[in-house]
Amino acid sequence: MWAYHGDAGPLGAIFVGFLAGIVTLVAGQYVFAFARSAWIRVAVALLFAALAGYHATLGLAKLTMPAGAWQIVFSIIGAFAVGVTALTRMAWPPGHPTQGVVRG
Repeated sequence: MWAYHGDAGPLGAIFVGFLAGIVTLVAGQYVFAFARSAWIRVAVALLFAALAGYHATLGLAKLTMPAGAWQIVFSIIGAFAVGVTALTRMAWPPGHPTQGVVRG
């Protein structure tokens, strides 16, 4: 949105969005590849999940709510919910039915 409203136009905004996504993906892959501690990997995964939950909830809240303060409140609740869900799914053993993969 910053690039679009900064007179980059639709194609420039799409390019900036793809570039930001690639940089984020590479940074996450770099941390997962070189972090020796499992706690650092879990923290990075939860950070990505919480940020995704926050921004997804904020996008929905902006479509449905007029007040800015309540949008932020619901976005924080959404970030917490997605983070807890991600942590819960990571805590189950491999092959548990809640992970979506059942091995027989």
